[in-house]
Amino acid sequence: MRRRHIPLTFFVVIVLVVMLGRFLRQQGPSDHHYHRPQPEPQSTEQALAPQPARPPSSTPDTLTKYGNPIPRKLVGPYHVLVNDGYVSGYDAGIQDPRWVETRFFAVANPSSAGRPKEFSADNRIEPEDQVNTHYWTATGYDRGHMAPNWGVSICYGRDAQVQTFLLTNVIPQSPALNRGLWETLEKIISNDYAERFEQVWVICGPIFGSNLGTLKDGKVLIPDRCYKIVLRVDQDGSPHTLAFEMPQDLPMGHQQRDLLQYLTSIAKIEQDTGVSFFPDLPAELRTQVENDVETRMW
Repeated sequence: MRRRHIPLTFFVVIVLVVMLGRFLRQQGPSDHHYHRPQPEPQSTEQALAPQPARPPSSTPDTLTKYGNPIPRKLVGPYHVLVNDGYVSGYDAGIQDPRWVETRFFAVANPSSAGRPKEFSADNRIEPEDQVNTHYWTATGYDRGHMAPNWGVSICYGRDAQVQTFLLTNVIPQSPALNRGLWETLEKIISNDYAERFEQVWVICGPIFGSNLGTLKDGKVLIPDRCYKIVLRVDQDGSPHTLAFEMPQDLPMGHQQRDLLQYLTSIAKIEQDTGVSFFPDLPAELRTQVENDVETRMW
């Protein structure tokens, strides 16, 4: 029997067809035939509440849905660090978080594990930009939590509590501030407001004005004030905010009523920090929210 010879070009064509098929499967549907769904309009609550600027797919729903502080002016490399119970906007150039955001909510039986014993460096940061806990030793400043240990613990659990002891969540705070009105306000938010309003959102961080220098052995810049913004959205969709600026040189022994003298506007905090809050809010409502100054606590 005479053997038929198959032309070499036939095998070449087969190989090319197979390779093309694999390529198309990897690329997925062509943009010419695939129409991406348009995002649904945001509600007032969604536009108001703080969510990370670049939330990864693993971000908990409680953090991806709410908030959006976007920095306008930054010094040095900038990181958005997503944790189990909070998000930190960390500026490696000054080794401080520019903002930290958390959502607190009502918990039936609030309880917390013991306070972790040590702070730790954040290994997500390049080694040359990491902060070490010994930078604070004998400086006269506390390692001041932004996302608080207690509030995060009761809402998000032990692992989240431990993550609040990452040094990308702390700034230098005077003992008078950290253990005084700052702690008082933290307890009001997590123990009272979260219970009464079911959920509240908090954004806080440092304000750099007068030059207080840096901690020893590092670039950790010392702020002269700290800010805290508290947001709630009522059932009718109306937003309510409290905004505070507190100086480092607070006298010890301040009482809860003294918080009133540190109430300010979000617009003032934006001016002092270079951080823009709630950029997705409609312009008219954003202007109202940013310029309101409460005269009393909730």
